[in-house]
Amino acid sequence: MLNISEDSDLALVEFILYGVAQVKLFPSDKTVKVVLPQQNNVKIGDIYSISNDHSQLILN
Repeated sequence: MLNISEDSDLALVEFILYGVAQVKLFPSDKTVKVVLPQQNNVKIGDIYSISNDHSQLILN
């Protein structure tokens, strides 16, 4: 299992298309896009932790 550093922001999933999710970070109020793993249960409106580099959601 990979050890991914967690950012203090949380990510609210706003939009999913072709394996890419647009998420709104809070409290920083930035919008970023992350590539989702092929097998995932991510849904619009879900809230996740995000990696420090904002490249992936932490799905556990």
